[in-house]
Amino acid sequence: MIFNRFFTPAYRSDNPQTRIKAIDSLAPDKPQEKTILHELAFNDASPDVTLAALHRLNSFALWQKMAAIAHTERVRREAEKQVEGILKGQIDVAISDNERRAFLTESASSALIRELLLADPSLHNDASFVVTLLTRVGESRFTQQVFHFTPNASVQDAIISQSADTDFLGRLQRKVTDSALSEKIAGRIDALVAQAEKPVALKKAVTLCLSKYQALLDKNDYADAAQRAESLEAEYQTLMADSDCLTAEDASTLRDKHAVISEQISRHCARLKPQWQAQQKAREIEQTLQHAKSQADALQREVSALYDEKLLTATAEEVGQVTDSLAAFKQALSTLSGLDDQHTHLPQLTRQWERLSDDVGSFAAQQQAGQRVLALLEDADAFLQRVQQDSPVTHEQRHQAEQFAVNWRETSQALRHLPAPWQARWKQIWSAWKTTVSAQDDAAEQQIKACRKQLNIIDSQIEKGRFRPAMRAFDKLRMTYQQLPADAQQALRKRFDNTQADIERLEGWQSYLATPRKPALLEQARELAASTPDDIQARSDAIRYLRQQWKSLGSTGDAHDDEQNAQFDGYLEAAFAPCREYYAKEDARREQAFGVRQALIENVRQLNSEEEPATLVRTLDRLRDKWHHAGQVDVKRYRKLKQQWDSAIAPHQQRIDAWQQQNREAKQALIKQAEALSQSDDVAAAARDAQQLQQHWKTIGHTGRRTESALWQQFKAANDALFAKLKAQRKSQDEAQSQQANTLLDKLSELHSQRETLPDNEMRSAIRDIERALNGLNGSLKRKVLNKMKELDTLLTRQRTQQHQREQQAKYAALQALLRNWRDGTAKDAIAASEFADLGRQWQQACESQETSAYTRAWLTTALELHCAMPSPASVSEERQAVQLALLSAKMEQGEKWNTDALVEHWLRAGPVREDEQPLAARVSEVIQAQQQKQEQQ
Repeated sequence: MIFNRFFTPAYRSDNPQTRIKAIDSLAPDKPQEKTILHELAFNDASPDVTLAALHRLNSFALWQKMAAIAHTERVRREAEKQVEGILKGQIDVAISDNERRAFLTESASSALIRELLLADPSLHNDASFVVTLLTRVGESRFTQQVFHFTPNASVQDAIISQSADTDFLGRLQRKVTDSALSEKIAGRIDALVAQAEKPVALKKAVTLCLSKYQALLDKNDYADAAQRAESLEAEYQTLMADSDCLTAEDASTLRDKHAVISEQISRHCARLKPQWQAQQKAREIEQTLQHAKSQADALQREVSALYDEKLLTATAEEVGQVTDSLAAFKQALSTLSGLDDQHTHLPQLTRQWERLSDDVGSFAAQQQAGQRVLALLEDADAFLQRVQQDSPVTHEQRHQAEQFAVNWRETSQALRHLPAPWQARWKQIWSAWKTTVSAQDDAAEQQIKACRKQLNIIDSQIEKGRFRPAMRAFDKLRMTYQQLPADAQQALRKRFDNTQADIERLEGWQSYLATPRKPALLEQARELAASTPDDIQARSDAIRYLRQQWKSLGSTGDAHDDEQNAQFDGYLEAAFAPCREYYAKEDARREQAFGVRQALIENVRQLNSEEEPATLVRTLDRLRDKWHHAGQVDVKRYRKLKQQWDSAIAPHQQRIDAWQQQNREAKQALIKQAEALSQSDDVAAAARDAQQLQQHWKTIGHTGRRTESALWQQFKAANDALFAKLKAQRKSQDEAQSQQANTLLDKLSELHSQRETLPDNEMRSAIRDIERALNGLNGSLKRKVLNKMKELDTLLTRQRTQQHQREQQAKYAALQALLRNWRDGTAKDAIAASEFADLGRQWQQACESQETSAYTRAWLTTALELHCAMPSPASVSEERQAVQLALLSAKMEQGEKWNTDALVEHWLRAGPVREDEQPLAARVSEVIQAQQQKQEQQ
């Protein structure tokens, strides 16, 4: 203890080397000496002592702490080196998993994290830990490397689930070969897209809901408005349950708008409700009235059925059912009276109830009256049968029939409701009686009229000198007259006697009249036989007329009468010879026509019954046409042929009729559809449907001559109405689109004039608005606007290219100045502020970054020369080959592709340019200068 007062311990020596040697004698496992080592490690002024103490302690925690607080660059670098070596396992120092994790998540540099994650698979056991480290690095390219490198699928899942960059996920998806993993990435992309679109979609849906809500102010139907309001309110609440994805401003705006609209709807419904309640009451009254009327109608039918159908057979149960219906009618009247005791229909319905109630109460008495009526009908029916069997009708029977009629009127009037069958039966009996009597009376009258007509004809023939026909007609009339009843003969006796006297006088004059007229008729017959006929029918009529005149003269009774008759017959036979020849030819033509028609009938019979209806129609039409042009046939033979023709054609016609009926129904259905389409609001869709209907119409067969034209006119009218609406609509749309296109062209012209002054973001936004508006234009107008947009886009592209070249030149110039002047301090202090601003954000951040690049400046310089196709010094040729191989490997295996800006960014991260790095800076400056010259040439 005494010596301790006089001797200073070696670790407190002023000589650093002595302190270093003393450190070797200190044991870290002894608490006191461990404290001394801590003191030397963190408080000694000599970097060598500090490092020796740290090496003696050899603790990861102490190395980590020193790397963070070291005052000298040498100590800091050594501490960082030791930390990295321990973490990489290159230095044998105990380190717990928690320490390792804590350092990597809190203190490790991005370069170290990159190196460890790609070198140590054990770090990938914890997916959340890996994602934390990747978040610290914050580079998507490195995250992609880890994604492909990691042996742990949960790490890949975590990277996918934590990523919110759809471009990054897209790059991952293009690289992976596992279909399950690709589907997970695709699902994440879809989720992100949906999440990004959700606020817009939700806001749009809520806005649409509120618009529908507000539109209820135009509804004047309370029930409909209230129901829709309730439905829209529920829809709004459902949508706003996801309002967390909206901004606070948007959510508040929508809620305020909802509150205002909800209040307006409430007031609107309150105004409509009284009128609706009154309408409801009126509707209830109307329904009750209709119910009462239906009860009345049903009761009326039941009472009528009792009287008309069951007057004699109704049971007590059936009468009871009618009584129940009467009570139900009374209840309906009470309900109506309770709703509106002043209703205009109430008195009428009450009177109807009273009348029906009286009918039901009187039914028993009416049954007895009905029995009497039925007995009378039976007696009348028996009387009619006797009359029809006994002919003629006597005066007593006529009187008895009148008495039946009187009894019927008296008996039937006792019934409140005369059953319709009884009434019909009486009418049938009375009609049969009238028919029987009228038939007999008419027959007698007809006989009298026929005799009078014959008498008139005979008198007329006598006046015209046609005595012979008059005498023959009177002989027939005499027989008819003698068969008439006595009262009919009495009615005609005076007229008949007068005519009979005239005929008796004519019989004495017949021979006297015929003698001078026959020679004249002979001369006319001779002249007719000698002439050539121009008209066969006229010649035939003339022969017939002469024959009738000759016969009317009768016989003269002299010796020359037979000779004259023979001459007359000879002349007429000669005159008829041309007629006979003509009629023979006509008979031949009729026979030919007969054969043709028989052949046509056989053709019809030979038709295939399974033939398609359309083909069958055409075949039958051709046969019918031939039938109509086949020539004339004798009437009797034609009737038989016509029956055979109709019989042969009937089964085919039935098939055709059924087919044409189906076609009619199908075309009528198309007409209804076309008429419905003509009333549609969606005219364009209706027109497309109408064109399909027109095509369908063409596939349907004929409906028959009587209906085809009318159906087509109806179908055409419906289509014409629709396409007229379409034409008007398209004209209106074309005008609107033309106006919209002109507006867009004016906007493009305005943007063209502002292209040099308008900010780029505003210019892009305006062009996007125009592109969205293009969707509503048709082809020609859209192309016109697109051409204008292409012109503007060409100018803007040229303008942006020129601006980018200027910015790039300024950027390269600023980099040249920085390489010349940045020796210490910060980059901002090394060059002018304007030059630092020209560097761009990427290079500015690189200059200010605390993280150094994982690559050396020499490696980056060579890589930059390789990328820009610039030569490297001969002394670094081997290094250039190594760099080239590394770049190619990274591109092939990991998809990494360096560019000039990225290489310069990593170069600037190393900080100020040291003296030993000046040659590297000069090489970089040459590359940048070459890039400037290349841009100037472009």
